[in-house]
Amino acid sequence: MKTHYFAFLLVFLCSSFTFNGDIKWKKITKELKKTFAYIPSGTCHIDDQKISVNGFFAKKNEVSNLEYREFLMSVKSQMKAEDFAKLEVKKEGWLDFKGINNLAPIARNYHSHPAFDNHPVVNISKSGAEAYCKWLEEKLNVNQDLGKGKITVRLPSRVEWVMAAKGGRSEAIYPWGGYALRNNKGQLLANFTIKGDEHIRKNKETGKLEVVVDAGHAFNNFTKPVEHYYPNDFGLYNTSGNVAEMTRKDNEAVGGSWDDVGYDIRIESTSNYEGHAPTVGFRPIIQFTDGE
Repeated sequence: MKTHYFAFLLVFLCSSFTFNGDIKWKKITKELKKTFAYIPSGTCHIDDQKISVNGFFAKKNEVSNLEYREFLMSVKSQMKAEDFAKLEVKKEGWLDFKGINNLAPIARNYHSHPAFDNHPVVNISKSGAEAYCKWLEEKLNVNQDLGKGKITVRLPSRVEWVMAAKGGRSEAIYPWGGYALRNNKGQLLANFTIKGDEHIRKNKETGKLEVVVDAGHAFNNFTKPVEHYYPNDFGLYNTSGNVAEMTRKDNEAVGGSWDDVGYDIRIESTSNYEGHAPTVGFRPIIQFTDGE
């Protein structure tokens, strides 16, 4: 009985501090609640620093191919052809990826075949992701009853993204809180590239261990659906692995991808990308302004 009481008390206290008056939580539609999770204000531990972060909402999963196609179809008739071209998926990003020469079927089908509807959209530009956020912002502001308030949709800063990915576990290395990449049943907890001993070598000059990229290996690992594996304690899926995710900073992606090894899908991992990358997608966040 005591266990249940303290569990109830903890939920009550967390709810009291999380859903404050500024957020207008009760005015958000049920549909939006299914898609976005609230990330409460707090302190984020990142790069051995503690940084204060205001509360916001984060999309529970990476934007999918289907969701991005809906956006493209919605804005196409309103734009000049040359502007629309900047938002489109560049399928050729799959081709010649790191010398792998058997990706033509993926390039042909990934962004249009129904089998991949629920996989994360990749091979888009940052401007495309930002345009999606703007489109979603306009759509949500029409459908929400916020009085004089306003919804803002945008890409997260790295600190905001890390705060969301940690799921309330301030010292977390991975979203699930532990160091292991498998659960006690031996099942993987994220989507990443597994390399055996045969892919590791020691650099004779630097003395460091390196992963050997075998350009001729069979391509049998890429993205998983956006709600694959277990979510973190905030309800966010795939914040480690699957696709690295864009931040507000140009050419910066976080969290690692299907093409990274386990060490590089840590929450605080960062990578650079150029243009349209088959390993990079995005996850919008929402904030509210109170006009009253």
